[in-house]
Amino acid sequence: DGEFTQLLEDITRYHQIFQQGYDKIILIRPTTYTGYDIQLTAAMQCLGYTKEQFQFIIVQPIELYAFHKPTQQIHPIPDIAPAELLKAVSMDALRWYSLRVPLTEVAPINISTAGKPTPQDSLYRVQSAYLRCCTLLQQAQQQGIIQLETNEGNHGGFAPTENAPKLMSLADYVWESPDAATLANLLQAVPKILQQSAAEIAPHLVCRHLEAISETSLPWLDSLSLNPQNCALLLAAKQTIFELLENVLAIALPESTFPDSNLRFVKFSED
Repeated sequence: DGEFTQLLEDITRYHQIFQQGYDKIILIRPTTYTGYDIQLTAAMQCLGYTKEQFQFIIVQPIELYAFHKPTQQIHPIPDIAPAELLKAVSMDALRWYSLRVPLTEVAPINISTAGKPTPQDSLYRVQSAYLRCCTLLQQAQQQGIIQLETNEGNHGGFAPTENAPKLMSLADYVWESPDAATLANLLQAVPKILQQSAAEIAPHLVCRHLEAISETSLPWLDSLSLNPQNCALLLAAKQTIFELLENVLAIALPESTFPDSNLRFVKFSED
């Protein structure tokens, strides 16, 4: 948040963390904290900890740009205070554009467009894909293809009704649309992406995967026919975007009237 930390306070906090049973602390710091690593590890070794229990990631700064109306071009702008920056760019957009590149690389942010509702904004496209999934699932409910049943204990899961087609995992379906097949593969790859992102401390992998999901889903969403199979993929996409964006990256999604529900398939006719 732009505030300075105090070394003694940090030492106390890290000692408390280790006392809670953690094995390792990963510190993300800017390039300006040149002597921090040495001071901290020396102090913590005096308390009985080892160098190996700390990992330091030096994060490159963000680089700000803005659209210059007289020249109709994008130009770099000087650094501004965090409070002023947050007046121009939302915290969600700032978080997204800071995390979508590797932490060790400079993150470029165009404050004229970041987080704005335009097709060129990558965060907006991800959010739009989520809302489109919600809208289509609502339409499927209205057409009698699915039924929604609120169930907080099972976030958006499926529960078949009597005489309904047997539900399968996404891997078991045969997809008519190449976009649907690609989307299903992307959704099934999420556990591997999360594992890799955590192991490498690389949140940009999650952002890039969300971008790939949105880029694949948007053309499919414009052309799909509503049936139980496509509804299964719709719900999986909706759930995945929600989990990655809100629960992993802590970036808010726009509000939707679509509830977190179970889906019950009713008898479906090809006619």
